[in-house]
Amino acid sequence: MQVADLDYILSLVAAQAVIAENSIGLPL
Repeated sequence: MQVADLDYILSLVAAQAVIAENSIGLPL
């Protein structure tokens, strides 16, 4: 796995956590 791939995955996880927290009130 390349560093760019890791950064991309981390950004996706962070975005999903923010969306989940905003819609449900708790991070998944």
